[in-house]
Amino acid sequence: MRYRILFLTVLILLILSLQIEATENTFAETFQTFPEPLSIAIDTDYAPLTRMDVDGKPAGLFIDIWKLWSKKTGKEIVFIPGKWKETLSYLKNGQARIHSGLFHSDSRSQWMSFSQPLFGVGAYFFYPFNSTKIDISDKLSGIKIGVTKGSFQEEYIKIRYPEAVVVPFTNRETMIRSVLSQKTDCFLAEGPAMASIINRFGMSGHFTLSPQVFNRTFHAGVLKQNTQLLRIVDNGFNAISNSELAEIEKRWISDPEKQYYRNDAGKIRLTDIETAWISDHPKIRVGFPSDFPPFFYNEDGVLKGISPDHLKLISTYSGLKFDFITIPAKKLYTLLRNGAIDMSVGFEISGSENVTLNTLSSMKISFVVVGRNDMPVVSGISAMKGKTIAIVQGIEIYNKILKEYPTLQTYPVNSFKEAIDAVVSKKADALMGGLLMVGHLLHKYPSLKILGPVDMPPEPYGYLVGNALPELVSIMDKTISIIPKEDVDAIIQKWFTVQIEQKINWTVILKWVGTLSIVFTIIILLLYHWNKKLTLEIKERRQAENALKISESRLKNIIEHSTNLFYSHTSDHKATFVSPQVSQYLGYEPEEVRNLWTDLITDHPMNAKAIELTQEAIRTGKRQPTYELEMRHKNGRKIIVEVREAPLVENGSVTAIVGSLVDITERKQAEDALRASHERFLTVLDSIDATIYVADMDTYEILFMNKYMVNSFGRDFTGETCWKVFRGETQPCSFCTNDKLVDENGRPDDVCVWQDRNPLTGKWYINHDRAIEWTDGRLVRIQIATDITELKEMEKKYQQSQKMESIGQLAGGIAHDFNNILYPIIGFTQLSQDELPKDHPVQENLTDILDGAKRAGDLVKRILHFSRQKEPELKPTILQPVIKETLKLLRATIPANINLTSDLYDDQDAVLCDDSEIHEILLNLCTNAYHAITEDQGEIIIGLEKRNPPHEFDLPKGEYLCLSVKDNGIGIPESIKDKIFEPYVTTKEVGKGSGLGLSVVYGIVQNFNGGISVESGHKTGTIFKIYLPITDQAFDIEKKDSIRLSRKAGNEHILLVDDEESIVKLGVQALKNNGYRVTGLQDSTEALNLFKVNPDDFDLVITDMAMPKMIGTELSQKILEIRPDIPIIICSGYSENLNKEKAKDLKVSKFLDKPLLLTDLVKNVNELLEKQKTSIKPMIGIKHSKI
Repeated sequence: MRYRILFLTVLILLILSLQIEATENTFAETFQTFPEPLSIAIDTDYAPLTRMDVDGKPAGLFIDIWKLWSKKTGKEIVFIPGKWKETLSYLKNGQARIHSGLFHSDSRSQWMSFSQPLFGVGAYFFYPFNSTKIDISDKLSGIKIGVTKGSFQEEYIKIRYPEAVVVPFTNRETMIRSVLSQKTDCFLAEGPAMASIINRFGMSGHFTLSPQVFNRTFHAGVLKQNTQLLRIVDNGFNAISNSELAEIEKRWISDPEKQYYRNDAGKIRLTDIETAWISDHPKIRVGFPSDFPPFFYNEDGVLKGISPDHLKLISTYSGLKFDFITIPAKKLYTLLRNGAIDMSVGFEISGSENVTLNTLSSMKISFVVVGRNDMPVVSGISAMKGKTIAIVQGIEIYNKILKEYPTLQTYPVNSFKEAIDAVVSKKADALMGGLLMVGHLLHKYPSLKILGPVDMPPEPYGYLVGNALPELVSIMDKTISIIPKEDVDAIIQKWFTVQIEQKINWTVILKWVGTLSIVFTIIILLLYHWNKKLTLEIKERRQAENALKISESRLKNIIEHSTNLFYSHTSDHKATFVSPQVSQYLGYEPEEVRNLWTDLITDHPMNAKAIELTQEAIRTGKRQPTYELEMRHKNGRKIIVEVREAPLVENGSVTAIVGSLVDITERKQAEDALRASHERFLTVLDSIDATIYVADMDTYEILFMNKYMVNSFGRDFTGETCWKVFRGETQPCSFCTNDKLVDENGRPDDVCVWQDRNPLTGKWYINHDRAIEWTDGRLVRIQIATDITELKEMEKKYQQSQKMESIGQLAGGIAHDFNNILYPIIGFTQLSQDELPKDHPVQENLTDILDGAKRAGDLVKRILHFSRQKEPELKPTILQPVIKETLKLLRATIPANINLTSDLYDDQDAVLCDDSEIHEILLNLCTNAYHAITEDQGEIIIGLEKRNPPHEFDLPKGEYLCLSVKDNGIGIPESIKDKIFEPYVTTKEVGKGSGLGLSVVYGIVQNFNGGISVESGHKTGTIFKIYLPITDQAFDIEKKDSIRLSRKAGNEHILLVDDEESIVKLGVQALKNNGYRVTGLQDSTEALNLFKVNPDDFDLVITDMAMPKMIGTELSQKILEIRPDIPIIICSGYSENLNKEKAKDLKVSKFLDKPLLLTDLVKNVNELLEKQKTSIKPMIGIKHSKI
């Protein structure tokens, strides 16, 4: 019996010392990496929620909440201040990531996601004190209601009061003054914020509030796609308790009646998603594994215990509904994984995250070891080495504990009762259990006792949730965190008393309770009589004192938290009170300024009126109008304040003047700056050579026209309607851009650029329209229109030039193929010449074929030059052969009734030019000449002589050749003679010319450093004279009979690659005729593979550039990687990507243009092979690498 008493004493002491406590709301969310600092957009004029203090720093209720959020999360934040509409823009354009707080609305939810609510506020109609009362239950038909533009209030009025007239404002002060001036009837705004603004403007006595129109909650806002950021924001708010928010609110809203958190410390701040989730899940299935009293156990089919009672408490606070289900312990995680149950109870076990999510713990549990009475007490479970421990299958906490003690044996069972039975029946040596649970059960098992503690700290006990239900975890966490600790302790105490009441000696306790009750009853009766009397006496006194304290507290808070400066002075201007704001306004402490009050007023002329109004208030005892006053700061700086005063009258005389003033220095400076800026803006607009006007977007009234536009339209149309005077319309233009200049919220959007022909001026304009905010706050359209009539004319000419450009593009596209066609013609002609005797009659025909093919090649060059795809090649040239060749071509194209002759001097002087461009000059001039001949018989003479140019040409000194083209046509009209070298100038009929010929001729002559003149008269004909400087550079005279292939002995091996069969055949034959061994292939990849097999077998490679599988440069590079010393020639009909310089950079030996003469090909092959012979040979025995 003595041991049982000892055991009971130890048990009670252990239980009484057990600290079972509700888990504190800790912020344990692991944040994903996110750029810091996080930028938060705030409204600069939304006190007391957000504003800028006198030092220009953010301040307000929301600012303090976000600072606490930053402290809780460890995230660095920075505030981005701006006007209301700017804060939304900051979020859209990425300047800010978070909006500090705003209402949820349907339009915003299209692009924004909202956090859980962080604050709530009511909205009211504000209307003048003496006007008709606003009845919020009425339709408010025709009532003009002011709202902040783009706000939730604007949406609300349109939906709730569709018959009311919505008047949006971009400026709150303008909205307030609009009501006072009776332009609008009232405005709708949030109570605390608008009351603060009205108070700051000194208008607090001018407005009456309607009953509350609606109550809305503020939420942080992020862009819709930023789901991770929203989760971070919500997790941060989860870490902030309602009591902490209430403390912040008290600092900014002193009136308890207007405080959002005053009676709601237990409210849960759920997000919209979480609220919807609760609605979509009417029953949450909770699985309880068998009986673990007093935490949970089944009694007559009803689950009872601490956990069921705690869940009922959670249900009361959150609205969640739970359905309790008994499950086998060993299937707990399986049922959670497959969704058979939604949640269960248990401990946080690492490694089960893939199965479950853990909520905040509701308590912490200490574990002890229980064994039979005949077993010794141990210091801990570590002292039970080799013993068998009974564990309940499926309860992971046992595995976590035993993992540290591998020497212990386990005896698995299905319930805690079976574990006790196993120890009693000696199937197991001991069991482990929570101290509270063990104490509850041991009184039923006298053969068992607590052997000692488990060597581990108390384990957090809470709820396990299926990993598919993160919303449930969040809701549970929020609810657990706000449930008062007292409520949780009451549940624990209820079940704690159950387990000890059977062990207490109630006889002794009741004896003592009876005795003490008699004593305390006598004392209580005496105190009751005395207290009743005192209560009656002090009740009224306390009520009066409380009312006075509340009134004083309210007044003190208003004065201390107001941005206004309050004061009072006697009728002789001696200050009796000055509020603390004087230090911010004037730099003095309140005590200092009382004796300096009148000295602080400057001698500004405006102050004379102020003093006069104060004296009038003292004389008449009546309130005077608001006035402005200039005062002097302690540092000498001058400020302007707006003053509102009222006299205090006692016994018919004024005893004091009370007043408030607000610093409007910045506002006055801003007004002056705005006025000056506006004037500068108008000056700039007047100086621009474009028609500019500004018009109201609602009324179309013209507000401004610049001087250029006034001159264009003949007079100033300011004040008139834009579509009438500028377009001659009878109604607003159907193509008016007003709707395109604002976004869906009615705010200015991007520039709209468009063009049209004005019906009144007949001119074309390109118009740049944009919505801007005018000086009075309304939106207006500014249009800047530039005259593009001349550009339109040029556009027509440009379209003509596109036809010519397309010819050039086509020529560049076919140049390669055309040159590949010419190449075998030239080559096989040369081979035929070589095969036949020189005196064979066919030789002359072959020579003509060769000349024609060469001219065709030159024609390709001219076309490529014309399209600027190939630059001309200037070289010393004798003009007589070029002229004679051109004459042959012209005689085939010019009509037979026109006599085409030449007069050429005999000297062999050369000029630096491109012979194909000389062809082009003569073709253009002669074509123009025969178009100008209208008679049946005409004459064109091409002349060439040595003659110096006239002095007016201003050409360099030296000798010149004069190339002339003369005709006897109708001549050039005097009206266009000075313009004939300009593009698109022509006298021909449509279809007979583009007007580009002479401009092309002029450009060519300039490129040759020459000059051109024209002489023309009516019916006397025209002569063009072109002066070209004679060059002293050496030149070769080409002889046609020298174009023959020479045969030579040689056994060098050449690899020839070209995708054209005829070119391969030609090259093989020509090179073989010159004694070379040639391997010809049409496939570049096949050629590379052949070369890889035996690279030393080849002495030279000739390859085409454009080939289907592998282009020439790629083939060359791969061959050079194998044999860097081998000479390579690349031939191309036309290539944009390769020329002689680029070929040299690629280590290619030669780059030749097609078509080329076979003699030129053989000549280049000979040169490279001879050069190769004289170079240093590779060392004997060294093998080339094969790739």
